[in-house]
Amino acid sequence: MFSELRGKPAVVLIVDDQPSNIKILREAIRDFGEVYFATSGKAALELAQRCLPDVVLLDIEMQDMDGYAVCAKLKADPALKDAAVIFVTSHTGVEFELQALAHGAVDFLHKPLNVPVARARIRSHVQLHVEARKLLEASRDLEDLLEHLPAFIAYWSAELTNLFCNDRHGSWFGVAAQQMQGQPMAAILGERNTQVITQDLEALQQGAPLNFEIELATRHGENRYAQVTLIARRNGSERPDILMLLTDVSARKLAEHAKLDFLHRHDALTHLPNQLFLREHTQGLLDKHNGQGLVGMLVLDIDHFKTINDTLGHATGDRLLQLMAVRLKHLCRNSDTLSRPGGDEFVILVGEAQNSAALSSFAERVLHAMSEPFWLENQRHDLHVSIGISVFPHDSADVQLLFRHAETAMYQAKQEGRHRWRFFSVDTENDLRARHQLERQLREAIHLETFEVHYQAKVDCRLNQTVGVEALIRWPNPQGDPVPPARFIPLAEETGLILPIGQFVLQRACEDGRKWQDLGLNICVSVNISYVQFREATFLQMVTEVLESTGLQHHLLELEITEGVLVTDFGHALETLTHLHQLGVRIAIDDFGTGYSNLAYLKRFPINVLKIDQSFVRDMLEERTDLAIVEAIIHIAQALELELVAEGVETSAQADLLVAKGCAVIQGYLYSRPVIAARMTEFLTHALPLSP
Repeated sequence: MFSELRGKPAVVLIVDDQPSNIKILREAIRDFGEVYFATSGKAALELAQRCLPDVVLLDIEMQDMDGYAVCAKLKADPALKDAAVIFVTSHTGVEFELQALAHGAVDFLHKPLNVPVARARIRSHVQLHVEARKLLEASRDLEDLLEHLPAFIAYWSAELTNLFCNDRHGSWFGVAAQQMQGQPMAAILGERNTQVITQDLEALQQGAPLNFEIELATRHGENRYAQVTLIARRNGSERPDILMLLTDVSARKLAEHAKLDFLHRHDALTHLPNQLFLREHTQGLLDKHNGQGLVGMLVLDIDHFKTINDTLGHATGDRLLQLMAVRLKHLCRNSDTLSRPGGDEFVILVGEAQNSAALSSFAERVLHAMSEPFWLENQRHDLHVSIGISVFPHDSADVQLLFRHAETAMYQAKQEGRHRWRFFSVDTENDLRARHQLERQLREAIHLETFEVHYQAKVDCRLNQTVGVEALIRWPNPQGDPVPPARFIPLAEETGLILPIGQFVLQRACEDGRKWQDLGLNICVSVNISYVQFREATFLQMVTEVLESTGLQHHLLELEITEGVLVTDFGHALETLTHLHQLGVRIAIDDFGTGYSNLAYLKRFPINVLKIDQSFVRDMLEERTDLAIVEAIIHIAQALELELVAEGVETSAQADLLVAKGCAVIQGYLYSRPVIAARMTEFLTHALPLSP
């Protein structure tokens, strides 16, 4: 069929730097006409000058010159500009296809090739190009020649009236070729499409073909998308006639629309349904519910996932989310729906649950599966989730409320220690509301600086002398009792509000320490540092700036950290503590023995003080195990030449025993309750008794 064109066979040029790809294409189109090939862009351009191809099958990635550059040079050459360029590449992104079309390509084939499909599409373009040439060279044969082409070809006068079309039976617009002659373009293509075409007539008169897409209404009332190619034909008048080629690209456009719809309703990272899909699907499921069984909604949130992103990077976090999505899919039945609304949160909609026990059993399986290690690039990652469960119809018949209730239960699971599941209850919601209210009040207190810093003395019993004070935050409440630190500090750490709070306490403590320094009192001020503060990249800079702004001598500042801070990230902890030590700041390990006690870090880290936790001091007179722990801590400190402070000392008997065992410095209500800076100043300068 393609072997001759007025005695000249169709010519196809294959350009690819991979011989194996050329072999496949040559075999697929060997009967289309003369087939030439080149393995580089430069060779292709030289060969094209000699063979004058009708169709060029062009790879994008080549060593000397990429396919886009080759295409541009082909289109810039008057002898070669009409060649139909089809890009054949392994790139699948829409942007590559758009760029190819922008360079004048007529089609885009993906590697690895589906040979039958590729053959059919190449054959179609060869046919279109060859037949278009016949149209231009032999108008008398045009009607018969183009009748069966899968395209609409028409010739329009300079006044935009139809002179010819190949649609003999009116399959495109419901108007047969004979009836279309003399009709204005707007009557066939519509006013809007005609305006688009007329706007580009000036560019068309310059001689360059125009390529764009339009949307058409068919005779059946359906929409069809077409690729339009316009070519100017000079007829001796000022304005040229127009040759039009319409190629049906509806299938491709529908596929693009389907892809956009998928992206609109699915998460780009995991390809799971997103919140929009979940909301619509849940509503449909609830509407169709027949009253038998339950519909359960499980909201899963990864515990401490922010730490993973902060320490390992978001790329690692994203890959872990993808691995978790795959694992969760394996747990779900066909009747369940797994979605990712965003962040580190997943939702499982259980469409057919017999009872609450079935939901709790499923939640338990999810917890177990998520507890198995995740491996990424030979690195082990241990993740855990907290799960909240809400149930239709018991908890709500509203989709948004069902989701909110499940989230409420999930937050309750986190507050109770994480890595567990909880059903929604009204009490849970009330607790969450109280938590949100406390968070709002906490933010307001930060903004208004309504916090106070109180100080508790550390007394050397042998010298009967105050050797230091610990700064303790207090949150006064004008309407009642102060808010206990145990209530708001965990919330501040979870929300990140501990950062401004911690900086406020450090700033105020150093300011008060400077006042005592000016009074000639060499009192070391201890400030508690949260693990959230310690891992901040700006922590060292913040400490340095506070010391510089207050003028407190560096050795009069002591930072108290817990054992857990040290073992979470050994390298970061060692580097940070070393910098603080070089700065002259003292380091104390708070609550020693209650957490991840590890003698190795005591030797490696520049630590000055061990603080014996009050939980051991409180019962050491009655409990032999507590006394044994206290004795062990004292021996460790003595062996490592570390200072000791015992917390929570309330009786003389406790103090006497600690001194006898070797711990002379005590802190507690026996000598001092926490008081404001002014009262502490009076105590330090006049040895006044400290009472609340």
